[in-house]
Amino acid sequence: MFRTSEYQQYCREEFESGRSSIYAKRPRESAHAGLAFDVPIGLQTQNVISIFAKHGFIRAELKNNDLVHFEWVNWQSMSRQEQAYAN
Repeated sequence: MFRTSEYQQYCREEFESGRSSIYAKRPRESAHAGLAFDVPIGLQTQNVISIFAKHGFIRAELKNNDLVHFEWVNWQSMSRQEQAYAN
C-alpha cells in the first residue's frame, strides 16, 4: 500500500508507542512511498510469493518480524531523486 509521509510517520509513532505491533520505519526510510506493499499473511501462498519474486518484490522485513511487508529488491540502491520519481 502506498503511504504518504504523514501516514508513515503516524504508523511509526503507533509502533514506537506500543499501540501497534507492526514495525514501521521512519518516513524517507520506508519503501512504502511506492516501492513496497503489505500483503496479509493469509493471502501469501507460495504461488503469490513466487509471482512477486519474479517481478523483483521480496518479503524484506523478516528481521523485524514484519511478515506482511514486500518491497522491490533494489529500492535502497536508488537515489532519492529516483525514489521520488517512482512515487
